[in-house]
Amino acid sequence: MSQETIEKLLAAAIESLASAGFAGYDPRDVAKSTQIDLADVLERAGTPEAVLAELARHLDRKMVEVAPSGEEDLSVRERLFELMMQRLDAMAPFKDGLRRLAREKPGAPGLTLQTLCNLDRTAGWMLAAAGAGGAGLESSVRRIALVQAYGRVVRVWLDDDSPDLAATMSELDKRLAQLEDWASGVERLRRFGGRRRSSRPGSSSTSEDAPGDDGADGFPGAQPGNEAPA
Repeated sequence: MSQETIEKLLAAAIESLASAGFAGYDPRDVAKSTQIDLADVLERAGTPEAVLAELARHLDRKMVEVAPSGEEDLSVRERLFELMMQRLDAMAPFKDGLRRLAREKPGAPGLTLQTLCNLDRTAGWMLAAAGAGGAGLESSVRRIALVQAYGRVVRVWLDDDSPDLAATMSELDKRLAQLEDWASGVERLRRFGGRRRSSRPGSSSTSEDAPGDDGADGFPGAQPGNEAPA
């Protein structure tokens, strides 16, 4: 299926969710309105959960398709800002339907779970594209923190109909500043723990015991050029 057809399918599926709600969503209506084979609709958007998953994949691709202008000169925080705004720009055609999703999500546990799964992957892509990727527990904690921040930004964006999205950008800047402060605190704790270990009786300070360098721009472990594959 071409990218153009996928976008057509998603637009119709989100519109159907916006008008009929989760309980009333019918993939046959989407197939009829788009003239796309029902089998293709069922494969990609057969349920509200599937619609969310397909939309997330589409938005994630759009988010990273175009590198931010002057990317090599941007900090991690600035790259995350640009990536989130690119994703929100890609979400704009689906805004009405996403408002309905946000209203109904508390009563739909399956959709809540699907949303959390989608956002975890999205956060991983954001961090990798910003040069703050990684693995292990630290990476997982970073993704959780970014999901929380992104969720708050999206809630503001859903109600922000201004042409310049001033409220959204202000919220995004505030949340990224909080993440940066949090990451700096984690790094200080890690350094403190390293000093405590090296000061124990019988311990010796070696290159393996010494804490690593600060993460790029306050994000622990995020070194320039350490991009993980998306």
